[in-house]
Amino acid sequence: MSLLAVLFAVGVQAQDKTLKQKATEAKAKTEAKAKADGKAAIAKAKVAKGEAVKAKKSSEADSKKAAAKATLATTEKEKATKERIKAEGKKLKAEGAKEKKAAADKVSGTYNGKKVYTGPRGGKYYINSNGNKTYISPEGK
Repeated sequence: MSLLAVLFAVGVQAQDKTLKQKATEAKAKTEAKAKADGKAAIAKAKVAKGEAVKAKKSSEADSKKAAAKATLATTEKEKATKERIKAEGKKLKAEGAKEKKAAADKVSGTYNGKKVYTGPRGGKYYINSNGNKTYISPEGK
């Protein structure tokens, strides 16, 4: 029986070594896989972070462009409004000046299809197409 006990002990030791080797190999594989997975996860995280940074920069650039466009549009509207008001003011001023000239002087006839006005000192004139007075020389002189 002692031979059987020795053989049994040797067999158990061999199984223990095989089991220990398999466990060590499994542990090494698991660690290697974990390292690979960790590296892959880190790489994915870096890619995701890079994409997030790009997206942030892109959105910041888009918001700056939108703000610039809005400012430009507002500025252009303000300029157009100021120019329109200025033009209307000039037009009203010119009309008021014509009315003052015509109101102070009396209409005394026509000349070449235009109204002839007589000024306060007796001069006769008409308003030409430019809005200026054009004097008519007296016929006898």
